[in-house]
Amino acid sequence: MVVVEVPTRHIVLVNQQAERIFEVPRDAMLGEPIGRFIDDPERLAAAIAAAHGGDPDRQASEVMAFQGCRPDGRVFPVELVLSPLAGHTTAQVVVAIRDVSLKRDTEEALRKEREQARVHVGVLGDDERRARAEHGEGAGEEPKRRSGDDEHARDGDSDRNRRPQVGLEGDQAADDERQEPDRVGE
Repeated sequence: MVVVEVPTRHIVLVNQQAERIFEVPRDAMLGEPIGRFIDDPERLAAAIAAAHGGDPDRQASEVMAFQGCRPDGRVFPVELVLSPLAGHTTAQVVVAIRDVSLKRDTEEALRKEREQARVHVGVLGDDERRARAEHGEGAGEEPKRRSGDDEHARDGDSDRNRRPQVGLEGDQAADDERQEPDRVGE
């Protein structure tokens, strides 16, 4: 986090997190324009002015995406949240800064994994279409059933409802269950 003076856009307060993020000691950041550490100083200046000029009771503005700049020229993705700081003689804005490099790297890796999964699913789909074509099935047809499956399909039995075959006694017991119970008193 840094605190920026609105009229000059110079940094007047720096915390340890900002030192770590930008890899610059606190003393070297104090008094410097915030634009030295952010890639788009004009857009940031407009956001700072809007954050300060808005409702004083408003806690913070939306998250804004920028590129941070380190002294060696490396850039990295950051997110900023601006909040007006009330009670000072000069207009100031708190700039909360978060390095989102790891987040972006993770999102990119996830995007690549999803793309690879789509390719693999497409290849599997192509393999299935080739297999169906080899067996004389059309692309929209159901796969042909094995001969044993046809018998059960005709009987209306599904695999869940199919009873195990236990021999003649089992078949006879099943037939006995289906008979009507004896009527008493007829």
